[in-house]
Amino acid sequence: KKKKKLKQKMQYKDLNIYNEKLENQYIDFLKKNGKYNDNKEEAISSLKQALSSVYKDNGNSYIKSKKPSEAILFYEVARTLFPHPSINSNLALALMMRRDFGRAIVACNEALSSPLIDQTLVAKVHLRLATIYGKHLNDQATSKKHITEGLNNPEVDNGTKKKLNTLLSSFK
Repeated sequence: KKKKKLKQKMQYKDLNIYNEKLENQYIDFLKKNGKYNDNKEEAISSLKQALSSVYKDNGNSYIKSKKPSEAILFYEVARTLFPHPSINSNLALALMMRRDFGRAIVACNEALSSPLIDQTLVAKVHLRLATIYGKHLNDQATSKKHITEGLNNPEVDNGTKKKLNTLLSSFK
């Protein structure tokens, strides 16, 4: 008989290693290395940002491997640690790959409402929204609104501009 191999599915709770013990270990590490400045809040923020970056990078690797479900898990953990708008934008892409357009729209709107978002990312998020509305939800009016927002952005990069124009021309 062949033994069936059970594939264990990754879960959010299994990924998030952040806890108070880790905070204390990090502060002890900083103290031992002469890097602690007696500001626990600043040290913890630094730890969360660093961990968030690692989780985001793992999510990006899964996106490149065409494994959006796994990417979503890593992005979810990353944004609980440090809610940077680029994480929400990447989460939106993974959700789009899973055809979960409602949650992708929410992630895009969270990215756009972040005070940390830069204008280049604003244009890319509008591209994601324009794609969702135009290609998947058949709402050309809303899609064109996001295309216009993206194209009118002074920091739109050439690649995003080309994709926005291509999407716009598909409506004619």
